[in-house]
Amino acid sequence: MLLTLFLVVLLFTASAQAPRAAPHRAEGVVLWEQPVSPSGDAVNSHDYEVDLDAFDVYAVDDFSNAEPWIIDTIFVAADTWLLECHLTCADALNWEIYGDAEGLPNGGPWGEGESPVWEERLEPLDPQVELTPGFYDWLTDVTLHLDPPLELPPGTWWLVFYPSLNHVACGCDAGWLVAETANGYPAMVANPGEGWGYPPIWTPIREEPFEQEEQDLAFRLEGPMDYD
Repeated sequence: MLLTLFLVVLLFTASAQAPRAAPHRAEGVVLWEQPVSPSGDAVNSHDYEVDLDAFDVYAVDDFSNAEPWIIDTIFVAADTWLLECHLTCADALNWEIYGDAEGLPNGGPWGEGESPVWEERLEPLDPQVELTPGFYDWLTDVTLHLDPPLELPPGTWWLVFYPSLNHVACGCDAGWLVAETANGYPAMVANPGEGWGYPPIWTPIREEPFEQEEQDLAFRLEGPMDYD
């Protein structure tokens, strides 16, 4: 009897402590897809607590649509540095879409330029968020199920994704995995406070100091199943 009780308590404790992904939801119509590169490389993209603002760094990549799109799902292949760092630790997950300014985003999360045409900020356990095992098997892949969906007119757009992390509490950095595609303009990174020694303005990831072999970041956009 005591052994049985011990096993029940042990299983309950493990279940309560282990990070859990949201239930899988059916995929819709794929509007844009940039699969993860086999290299497993990533670029930084995260926003820290106020004391570490100089180390805030943001990544962005472009996509284009020749006709109006209805987007109900955004998947981002994110990453963390340090083993077993799940994005359940984040204070919030942030998505923003900016317009295009001749091959550059026309704004940035730090207040540069124009405001985003769309933005969302949610806690990791929000019902619209689905966290699943990523390239290194901990919960870093992020799927946003939009309710209501996002409607975008034709154009070229720039998607930003970054977690808000308390570095002291989480003990890790976060980033965005590169993709095996070469679509549109090169993805870019900016470190406005220059704490990492990175440029404070949007800079292509194939240039110094990043020097990535790939030019894109891994993400996917989907529309509803009855999408016309």
